[in-house]
Amino acid sequence: MIFEKLNEKYVEDAVKLAQAEYNMEQKHIEALYEKNYHDVLTNSLNDMFRSNYGVVALEKGKLIGYLGFWGGWDGHFGNVKGSFSPLFANAVGGDNRGKTASMLFQHASEEMIKEEILSFAICTYSHNAEVASSLTMNGFGIRCSDAVRNVDKPLDIQLNTQYIYEEIHYIDAGCLLLLKNGLVKHLRKSPTYFPNEEFSEKDFIAKSSGRQSRFFIAKDKSDIIGYIE
Repeated sequence: MIFEKLNEKYVEDAVKLAQAEYNMEQKHIEALYEKNYHDVLTNSLNDMFRSNYGVVALEKGKLIGYLGFWGGWDGHFGNVKGSFSPLFANAVGGDNRGKTASMLFQHASEEMIKEEILSFAICTYSHNAEVASSLTMNGFGIRCSDAVRNVDKPLDIQLNTQYIYEEIHYIDAGCLLLLKNGLVKHLRKSPTYFPNEEFSEKDFIAKSSGRQSRFFIAKDKSDIIGYIE
Protein backbone atom coordinates (compact mmCIF):
# COMPACT_ATOMS: atom_id res chain seq x y z
CA MET A 1 0.00 0.00 0.00
CA ILE A 2 1.33 3.45 -0.99
CA PHE A 3 0.33 6.76 0.59
CA GLU A 4 0.47 10.15 -1.13
CA LYS A 5 -0.66 13.67 -0.31
CA LEU A 6 -4.11 14.72 -1.47
CA ASN A 7 -4.10 15.53 -5.17
CA GLU A 8 -6.94 16.65 -7.41
CA LYS A 9 -6.09 13.94 -9.94
CA TYR A 10 -7.67 11.43 -7.52
CA VAL A 11 -10.96 13.29 -7.07
CA GLU A 12 -13.01 11.23 -9.54
CA ASP A 13 -12.04 7.94 -7.87
CA ALA A 14 -12.59 9.50 -4.44
CA VAL A 15 -16.13 10.48 -5.45
CA LYS A 16 -16.87 6.82 -6.25
CA LEU A 17 -15.64 5.75 -2.80
CA ALA A 18 -17.66 8.47 -1.07
CA GLN A 19 -20.82 7.52 -2.99
CA ALA A 20 -20.26 3.84 -2.11
CA GLU A 21 -20.08 4.68 1.60
CA TYR A 22 -23.27 6.76 1.32
CA ASN A 23 -25.00 3.87 -0.44
CA MET A 24 -24.02 1.49 2.38
CA GLU A 25 -25.44 3.85 4.99
CA GLN A 26 -28.60 4.43 2.95
CA LYS A 27 -29.43 0.74 3.37
CA HIS A 28 -29.63 1.28 7.15
CA ILE A 29 -31.35 4.69 7.20
CA GLU A 30 -34.62 4.93 5.29
CA ALA A 31 -34.63 8.72 5.54
CA LEU A 32 -31.60 8.95 3.26
CA TYR A 33 -32.50 9.35 -0.40
CA GLU A 34 -31.48 6.68 -2.89
CA LYS A 35 -29.66 9.22 -5.03
CA ASN A 36 -26.41 9.82 -6.90
CA TYR A 37 -24.53 12.78 -5.38
CA HIS A 38 -21.73 12.84 -7.96
CA ASP A 39 -21.80 16.59 -8.62
CA VAL A 40 -22.10 17.58 -4.94
CA LEU A 41 -19.29 15.26 -3.92
CA THR A 42 -17.09 16.38 -6.82
CA ASN A 43 -17.38 20.04 -5.81
CA SER A 44 -16.75 19.28 -2.14
CA LEU A 45 -13.80 17.00 -2.80
CA ASN A 46 -12.18 19.38 -5.27
CA ASP A 47 -12.01 21.87 -2.40
CA MET A 48 -10.83 19.29 0.13
CA PHE A 49 -8.15 17.86 -2.16
CA ARG A 50 -6.63 21.34 -2.39
CA SER A 51 -6.24 21.26 1.40
CA ASN A 52 -2.80 21.09 2.99
CA TYR A 53 -3.76 18.16 5.18
CA GLY A 54 -4.59 14.63 4.16
CA VAL A 55 -3.47 11.57 2.25
CA VAL A 56 -4.72 8.97 -0.22
CA ALA A 57 -4.05 5.22 -0.09
CA LEU A 58 -3.17 3.43 -3.31
CA GLU A 59 -2.93 -0.29 -3.93
CA LYS A 60 -1.59 -1.52 -7.28
CA GLY A 61 -2.21 1.98 -8.63
CA LYS A 62 -5.86 2.02 -7.54
CA LEU A 63 -7.30 4.44 -4.98
CA ILE A 64 -8.70 2.47 -2.04
CA GLY A 65 -9.07 5.26 0.52
CA TYR A 66 -8.55 8.90 1.38
CA LEU A 67 -8.63 11.13 4.46
CA GLY A 68 -8.61 14.92 4.42
CA PHE A 69 -8.79 17.58 7.14
CA TRP A 70 -9.69 21.23 7.42
CA GLY A 71 -7.56 23.15 9.89
CA GLY A 72 -5.67 23.89 11.92
CA TRP A 73 -7.59 26.21 14.17
CA ASP A 74 -6.60 27.38 17.62
CA GLY A 75 -8.89 26.11 20.37
CA HIS A 76 -10.77 23.70 18.09
CA PHE A 77 -12.02 20.78 20.23
CA GLY A 78 -9.68 21.62 23.11
CA ASN A 79 -7.01 24.11 24.08
CA VAL A 80 -4.65 23.20 21.24
CA LYS A 81 -4.65 23.68 17.48
CA GLY A 82 -7.28 21.36 16.03
CA SER A 83 -8.65 19.93 12.79
CA PHE A 84 -11.80 18.37 11.38
CA SER A 85 -12.55 15.79 8.69
CA PRO A 86 -16.20 16.23 7.59
CA LEU A 87 -18.31 13.34 6.37
CA PHE A 88 -17.40 13.65 2.70
CA ALA A 89 -13.68 14.09 3.45
CA ASN A 90 -12.93 10.44 4.18
CA ALA A 91 -13.88 7.13 2.60
CA VAL A 92 -12.35 3.67 2.47
CA GLY A 93 -12.80 0.69 0.17
CA GLY A 94 -10.95 -2.58 -0.29
CA ASP A 95 -10.94 -5.75 1.78
CA ASN A 96 -9.52 -4.50 5.09
CA ARG A 97 -11.25 -1.17 5.56
CA GLY A 98 -10.46 -0.82 9.26
CA LYS A 99 -6.73 -1.23 8.79
CA THR A 100 -6.70 1.12 5.80
CA ALA A 101 -8.53 3.80 7.81
CA SER A 102 -6.03 3.45 10.64
CA MET A 103 -3.07 3.75 8.29
CA LEU A 104 -4.59 6.77 6.55
CA PHE A 105 -4.83 8.53 9.90
CA GLN A 106 -1.32 7.42 10.82
CA HIS A 107 0.22 9.00 7.71
CA ALA A 108 -1.94 12.13 7.70
CA SER A 109 -1.44 12.94 11.38
CA GLU A 110 2.33 12.38 11.24
CA GLU A 111 2.60 15.43 8.99
CA MET A 112 0.01 17.51 10.83
CA ILE A 113 1.62 17.24 14.26
CA LYS A 114 4.76 18.78 12.78
CA GLU A 115 2.65 21.96 12.55
CA GLU A 116 1.46 21.42 16.14
CA ILE A 117 -2.04 20.32 15.14
CA LEU A 118 -2.78 18.05 18.08
CA SER A 119 -6.57 17.63 18.07
CA PHE A 120 -8.33 15.54 15.41
CA ALA A 121 -12.06 15.07 14.85
CA ILE A 122 -13.29 12.69 12.17
CA CYS A 123 -16.92 12.38 11.07
CA THR A 124 -18.06 8.99 9.78
CA TYR A 125 -21.36 7.21 9.17
CA SER A 126 -22.98 5.63 12.20
CA HIS A 127 -23.08 2.17 10.61
CA ASN A 128 -19.52 2.33 9.29
CA ALA A 129 -18.52 -0.20 11.93
CA GLU A 130 -15.12 -1.30 10.60
CA VAL A 131 -13.79 2.23 10.30
CA ALA A 132 -15.38 3.51 13.50
CA SER A 133 -14.00 0.57 15.49
CA SER A 134 -10.50 1.03 14.08
CA LEU A 135 -10.40 4.75 14.89
CA THR A 136 -11.93 4.20 18.33
CA MET A 137 -9.32 1.59 19.22
CA ASN A 138 -6.66 4.11 18.21
CA GLY A 139 -7.80 6.48 20.94
CA PHE A 140 -10.85 8.28 19.57
CA GLY A 141 -12.95 8.13 22.70
CA ILE A 142 -11.65 4.95 24.35
CA ARG A 143 -8.83 4.28 26.81
CA CYS A 144 -9.46 0.85 28.27
CA SER A 145 -11.73 -2.04 27.41
CA ASP A 146 -12.44 -5.11 29.51
CA ALA A 147 -14.06 -8.42 28.69
CA VAL A 148 -15.05 -11.43 30.75
CA ARG A 149 -15.75 -14.93 29.53
CA ASN A 150 -16.41 -18.22 31.20
CA VAL A 151 -13.44 -20.55 30.67
CA ASP A 152 -14.82 -23.66 32.37
CA LYS A 153 -14.76 -25.26 28.93
CA PRO A 154 -11.40 -25.37 27.11
CA LEU A 155 -10.81 -22.51 24.70
CA ASP A 156 -10.83 -23.49 21.03
CA ILE A 157 -7.23 -22.48 20.28
CA GLN A 158 -4.22 -24.12 18.69
CA LEU A 159 -1.03 -23.81 20.74
CA ASN A 160 2.15 -23.04 18.83
CA THR A 161 4.44 -25.78 20.09
CA GLN A 162 7.55 -24.06 18.72
CA TYR A 163 7.41 -21.71 21.71
CA ILE A 164 7.66 -22.19 25.47
CA TYR A 165 5.04 -20.53 27.69
CA GLU A 166 5.61 -19.88 31.38
CA GLU A 167 5.11 -17.43 34.23
CA ILE A 168 7.95 -15.39 35.70
CA HIS A 169 8.04 -13.56 39.05
CA TYR A 170 7.86 -9.76 39.06
CA ILE A 171 11.26 -9.61 40.75
CA ASP A 172 12.67 -11.08 37.52
CA ALA A 173 10.81 -8.62 35.26
CA GLY A 174 14.03 -6.89 34.22
CA CYS A 175 14.38 -9.42 31.39
CA LEU A 176 11.27 -7.85 29.82
CA LEU A 177 12.59 -4.29 29.79
CA LEU A 178 13.46 -4.27 26.07
CA LEU A 179 9.95 -5.39 25.13
CA LYS A 180 8.34 -2.98 27.62
CA ASN A 181 10.23 0.05 26.29
CA GLY A 182 9.61 -1.09 22.73
CA LEU A 183 5.88 -0.91 23.48
CA VAL A 184 6.25 2.51 25.11
CA LYS A 185 8.04 3.88 22.05
CA HIS A 186 5.52 2.30 19.67
CA LEU A 187 2.49 3.76 21.48
CA ARG A 188 4.04 7.24 21.55
CA LYS A 189 4.00 7.30 17.73
CA SER A 190 1.22 7.76 15.20
CA PRO A 191 -1.58 6.76 15.21
CA THR A 192 -1.94 6.31 19.00
CA TYR A 193 0.11 9.20 20.49
CA PHE A 194 -0.02 7.74 24.01
CA PRO A 195 2.36 9.82 26.16
CA ASN A 196 4.69 7.78 28.35
CA GLU A 197 8.34 7.64 29.37
CA GLU A 198 10.72 4.74 28.90
CA PHE A 199 11.58 2.77 32.04
CA SER A 200 14.91 2.06 33.64
CA GLU A 201 15.30 -1.52 34.86
CA LYS A 202 15.12 -0.33 38.47
CA ASP A 203 11.89 1.64 37.90
CA PHE A 204 10.26 -1.16 35.93
CA ILE A 205 10.94 -3.75 38.65
CA ALA A 206 9.81 -1.32 41.36
CA LYS A 207 6.52 -0.65 39.55
CA SER A 208 5.97 -4.37 38.89
CA SER A 209 6.72 -5.19 42.54
CA GLY A 210 4.46 -2.42 43.80
CA ARG A 211 1.43 -3.87 42.07
CA GLN A 212 2.63 -7.49 42.35
CA SER A 213 2.23 -8.04 38.63
CA ARG A 214 1.97 -11.50 37.12
CA PHE A 215 3.93 -11.95 33.90
CA PHE A 216 3.26 -14.70 31.39
CA ILE A 217 5.86 -15.00 28.66
CA ALA A 218 6.40 -16.74 25.35
CA LYS A 219 9.91 -17.55 24.21
CA ASP A 220 11.61 -19.33 21.41
CA LYS A 221 14.92 -21.22 21.61
CA SER A 222 16.94 -18.02 21.98
CA ASP A 223 14.91 -15.28 23.68
CA ILE A 224 11.61 -14.00 25.09
CA ILE A 225 9.43 -12.87 22.19
CA GLY A 226 6.33 -11.63 24.03
CA TYR A 227 4.61 -11.20 27.35
CA ILE A 228 1.34 -10.25 28.96
CA GLU A 229 1.16 -8.56 32.37
